[in-house]
Amino acid sequence: MSRKKRKREDDDERDDRPPICPNCGVTQGIVVTDGDDTKFVCLECGFSDDESSGD
Repeated sequence: MSRKKRKREDDDERDDRPPICPNCGVTQGIVVTDGDDTKFVCLECGFSDDESSGD
């Protein structure tokens, strides 16, 4: 068993990585709507936080 601790990133650094899907664990893709709103949709299963989606 390793006793090393994982390095913590500085809180000041911005994380620009896309979110991970809570449903299947795959990286979500960015969708920009007509109103310049940014939403994320899973590239694998289609999961979206948008309640109005028909999926």
